[in-house]
Amino acid sequence: MRTPSRQIPKFLENKANLPTRWFFGVIFIGWFLTVLIAYPIITAILMGLVGISIFIENRRRKKLAQSRPAESICTFARSFDRHNMDSHVVRAVYEEVTKQICGAVEFPLRVDDQLFDSKGLNLDPDDLDEILIAAAYRANKSIEHTEHNPYYGKVNTVADLVSFLMAQPTNIKTNTLSS
Repeated sequence: MRTPSRQIPKFLENKANLPTRWFFGVIFIGWFLTVLIAYPIITAILMGLVGISIFIENRRRKKLAQSRPAESICTFARSFDRHNMDSHVVRAVYEEVTKQICGAVEFPLRVDDQLFDSKGLNLDPDDLDEILIAAAYRANKSIEHTEHNPYYGKVNTVADLVSFLMAQPTNIKTNTLSS
């Protein structure tokens, strides 16, 4: 019997490169403090502009979420043909895109939400790789040979991302028995 989609595993980030992250984090903080001391006015202006843009984007996303009060993962999943859909892929994409947009807070996605449009979800194209890797892991889909996928290079909406992952082959988990 197949596991219900609500019980698919969470994606755990690889913590093996933690020392490397700390190293580059310390270098970045040192560089930032050097720039702050050398150019305090310019740094303050740039930090203010970044803060304002983050505030505006968060407010825009909050208004977008408030315009969809009764929507959830259920309404998102019902947007797909239930006979030709993998519920694990749908849930994994929904949860990973939501996590990328606003962390732990659930954001009501629609299948026609534009991933990269400034009036849509406004994701960075580099974020798509992170979402794809995490969703593929959770839905037990392979991320090898994606260039052979008919949706390769055509992912613009959340529905395209679901279709892309559904077109990927399932990971074959081999169980080796020791003799």
